[in-house]
Amino acid sequence: MKKLIILLVFSTLPFFTFSQGKSEGQIVDIDGNIYNTVKIGDQVWLKENLKVTKYNNGEPIQLVTDTFAWTNLKTAAYCNYRNNESIAQEYGRLYNYWTVVDERKLCPVGTHVPNDLEWETLSNFLGGLKVAGGKMKESGTKHWWSPNVMTIDTMNGNFTEISPNESGFSALPAGRQYHNCYTMLGEYTEIWSTTQCEYDDNLVWCRYMTFSLPHLNRFTYKKRYGLSVRCIKD
Repeated sequence: MKKLIILLVFSTLPFFTFSQGKSEGQIVDIDGNIYNTVKIGDQVWLKENLKVTKYNNGEPIQLVTDTFAWTNLKTAAYCNYRNNESIAQEYGRLYNYWTVVDERKLCPVGTHVPNDLEWETLSNFLGGLKVAGGKMKESGTKHWWSPNVMTIDTMNGNFTEISPNESGFSALPAGRQYHNCYTMLGEYTEIWSTTQCEYDDNLVWCRYMTFSLPHLNRFTYKKRYGLSVRCIKD
């Protein structure tokens, strides 16, 4: 009877699993960068962070290399983590919010920067914010700091293993440009949405993941921060 009760308790816990997202081919941006795509639920996402340096009309996005100059910007711009092109090629570039919503369009033709609701749809499909990050992060510690947690405390200290990168999203810890400095490479990934915060026009709803938790967190960031961009198909 005791074994039966335990089994029934765990059977009532929410558990979501599926095979890794289906490849949906490749997309090329105006710079010639090639991105793989993956279908997750009814959405199709790019599997890599954006690396583009031009808008879709061919006009260049302003590159800012001075961290203090970046902090005072109120116009569209991008930067590379620690001004390192090799890091940018591997992890993607960092953009401020004005670039994300520029009418000249940042994402490759046929895709766009997701809004807050589209992020919520992804999170819900993957089982909710407490587990979605573990299903989206690249597995292992090649890029993420150890231990790159993929477990969740279900109840009474019991832990459930989450299949790493089960969705195929392949999130990388690209860090950010934040308060005059570059931080969190290997620790965090912070990704824009287009949705402004309803109670403060200076803030924007974004998503972040960390090496220490399997969560996909919803949080607000200032428009001047340099964060990653992931595009979603129209």
